Amino acid sequence: MDTKAFFDMSYGLYILGVMDGNRPTGCTVNTVFQITSDPPVMAISCQNFTNEVIKRTGRVAVAILDQDTPLDTIGGFGFRSGREVDKFDGVEFVRTSGGLPVPKEHLCGWLECQVEGSF
Repeated sequence: MDTKAFFDMSYGLYILGVMDGNRPTGCTVNTVFQITSDPPVMAISCQNFTNEVIKRTGRVAVAILDQDTPLDTIGGFGFRSGREVDKFDGVEFVRTSGGLPVPKEHLCGWLECQVEGSF
């Protein structure tokens, strides 16, 4: 993990990237924050299809969006369900070392996360 990105996180917008089987999906969120630094633990809040996939797989990529991210990108990952649409259609993305999707553009960095607990 890039701990510099982890320690530099502040309020902002994020795209959560997950794999629903072989299909990349995700959502826009604004609630991601550091809980502890050693070990590095963070909290993510989402209540949607992406949350279901995170619960099923136990893994999520957090893409930290820059200030210039177009509203079309933010809205493309929000305002509709990944259950019904391919949110990565037409979006260039890379895969993390664990195979999770992260948009290529308008990023400050990303974090690949393993779920330790949820409620």
